[in-house]
Amino acid sequence: MSPMKLLPKTSSASSLCGTGGDYGMTIVLGLGGSGHSYAACLVKDGIVKAAIEEERLSKVRHCLFVPGTENIRLARSRAVLYCLEAAGVGPDEVDLVISNDIMHPLYCAKYNGDAIAINHHLAHAAASYYTSPFRSAAVWIADGSGSFLEDGAYETASYYEADEDGLRLLQRTAGRSERRMITDHDDLNHSIGGFYRWVTEAIGFGFLQDGKTMGLAPYGTPRYVEQFAEYYTFTEDGHFIQTKEQVQRFCRWLTLSLQEVSGEREQFERRADLAFAAQHHLEQVVIQSCRYLFERTGRKQLCLGGGIAFNSTANGKILRDTRFEELYLFPAAGDAGTAAGSALYGYHVLKAESRSPAGRPFSPFLGKAYADSDILKACARYKDRITVTRPEKLTDTAAQWLSSGRIIGWYQGRSEFGPRALGNRSLLADARNPGMRDTINLTVKHRESFRPFGAVVLEDEREAYFEGQDESHYMMKVYKVKRDKAAVIPAVVHTDGTCRLQTATEQTAPLLHELLLAFAAITGVPVLLNTSLNDHGMPMAESPDDALDTFMNTAVDALAIGPYWVTKTGREKDGAANYRRTE
Repeated sequence: MSPMKLLPKTSSASSLCGTGGDYGMTIVLGLGGSGHSYAACLVKDGIVKAAIEEERLSKVRHCLFVPGTENIRLARSRAVLYCLEAAGVGPDEVDLVISNDIMHPLYCAKYNGDAIAINHHLAHAAASYYTSPFRSAAVWIADGSGSFLEDGAYETASYYEADEDGLRLLQRTAGRSERRMITDHDDLNHSIGGFYRWVTEAIGFGFLQDGKTMGLAPYGTPRYVEQFAEYYTFTEDGHFIQTKEQVQRFCRWLTLSLQEVSGEREQFERRADLAFAAQHHLEQVVIQSCRYLFERTGRKQLCLGGGIAFNSTANGKILRDTRFEELYLFPAAGDAGTAAGSALYGYHVLKAESRSPAGRPFSPFLGKAYADSDILKACARYKDRITVTRPEKLTDTAAQWLSSGRIIGWYQGRSEFGPRALGNRSLLADARNPGMRDTINLTVKHRESFRPFGAVVLEDEREAYFEGQDESHYMMKVYKVKRDKAAVIPAVVHTDGTCRLQTATEQTAPLLHELLLAFAAITGVPVLLNTSLNDHGMPMAESPDDALDTFMNTAVDALAIGPYWVTKTGREKDGAANYRRTE
């Protein structure tokens, strides 16, 4: 366990890649990822100008490429060129290139050793703190594993505090491995992320599919909660401890418990009970870690980062169950988000540029702005199968269709950075329709029927429908739905009476806000089901072509893409319930 360590502000006067931007601007390129989830981010004078995950361009989720192709696809690093183009910056204008030290080296190959690599958890912490509205904060980072340290140790959780002097590492929890590649049970220990991962994989989900475990958990019972406690400890000084021997016993027990049942229903119930216990203990560790950090720092503001920060159910309980008063969650909290953290660290620390908290919420809409001509070109590919119009008021047209039970693709402006659709690459539907969740899971998403959908609500109406006192601009928290409203918006209420929520304001999502107002004027309900614009196994739509392909291959009824309204010719009156997918 490490003592307090100051991460100093050091100046780097030389330009790594060129002569710098116009008018003395400082331009920093950040590269993010680890062995997966690669991304790029461009920061100009301290402002994030562009960011995108590589998966949106490669069309391979998390960049988990087929063996034999990964070397070429990684070396392309298409996200870098995308960000330069989106920000209107030439390669020779970049002052500094920053990555983190567990990224695949091929993703940085274009820079011939010019890229500076920083600690992985530090990159997470920088993304969370430097994009937050706080002048000072406590910062907690937790994931499966991060940077290798010394003697085979690697970080699994890190505690920081941050203020105008930078980020200070207070302590970290470390696992230990004889290899420099964390691949299996023998390598990953003392990791709450690893603990949750073993359950996720045991109950039949894949790598990086922990969200499915979180979604399945409410269907379970506390049957195994007490037994799970035998396989780890949480110390008074803030460390999650699970030894290699405990990991091995835990994984063997998980396998045996699943082998005890064979029927489909019994298998589902057993898997749900295991997911329930995993979620219960993860929440306990998150709350205990946050309480420890509060006692250590006395800060009232908290920033979270790393893969654990995607557990929106746990996030929704932090302010309720700890003494922190404000919570900030970076919308790209996973490894892709280290691109932003690396770039911002380069600007504020390595370039020693001062920071002033933004006066408005951080905008996740950091993709490229596509022209109307790009949209029309994409539509032309399906010209014999679609009808394209330009309504006088797009939001009124969309609200009318939504209120009549239709599913709408909503493709507007610049794409979101992070895995949540926040109103620019969304599928929207009427939350009042009790059958809508099953319809979208079956005919649009083609995924497991138990999986819930999030909602977007007008910020001014949040307290009428949901419990809790804080906003959720990035759909990173789960809230209890008020008892008298659960029957009003059943399509977004999970089996435990909760909902993962986005709150929309005119400032944070102006067009989506306008649509919610129009929908509420018709229905009296300011809530819509909101999920990502993509089909099963595919990344969220990035380009107009992606949006049209998703629209044409799923049961989406209409697509609002830029100023245009697109319908399937001959199906203008058909609802999703009558749709049959054609290959």
